[in-house]
Amino acid sequence: MISTWPRQVAVATLGTVLAFAGNSSGQTEVQRGRRAGSEWIPAVQLEWEKYGRKYFQSVPADQPHATLRLRDSADRSGVGQFEIWLLIDGELVKGWTQAGDLRVSPGLHCIRVEMVAIPSRYEGTLFIGLPWPRAGTEDELHFSRDPKTGFTAKYQRIKLVMKLLDVLDDEEMEFDSERRKKSPEAAYAYCLDQVRKKRSQ
Repeated sequence: MISTWPRQVAVATLGTVLAFAGNSSGQTEVQRGRRAGSEWIPAVQLEWEKYGRKYFQSVPADQPHATLRLRDSADRSGVGQFEIWLLIDGELVKGWTQAGDLRVSPGLHCIRVEMVAIPSRYEGTLFIGLPWPRAGTEDELHFSRDPKTGFTAKYQRIKLVMKLLDVLDDEEMEFDSERRKKSPEAAYAYCLDQVRKKRSQ
């Protein structure tokens, strides 16, 4: 696992936090993973395994890239311990809170942020995003905690690079206007499928 925090967690407390953070219905995310014997495996781990247990590697600095800045200012006091999983295109970012800046290639990417407490069998989605960075842009993914809404992960553009032509192509418009509005989860699955197809070409 990627976290250095102890994994034991207070079930009732963390369950309440996850209900605010990742599920609008107010239900905790107990059933998303699967059982393997007596072990519970979170859904985000199953996704990572599906893509070959790969770890995300930054684009070399001398190649066209956008910058993804990672920030963690969450107050974890009083909620027990948990892990934060960050996946980019199905690949896991090791120790994401210490990773600082990541370089990503321009184009479509799929980002997922999860809170996971394996012994208590809790998992909550904090963020599902389909950023479309352009070379030279600087984006930020900020993990924080609000007393009213619980833990959140916010994605925002810090530096925007505009082109006079081809600002949005048809494929990007489809992601923004249709799939994301209907279902973030379905859009994310579609995004991963498209990324995999492009890599195989």
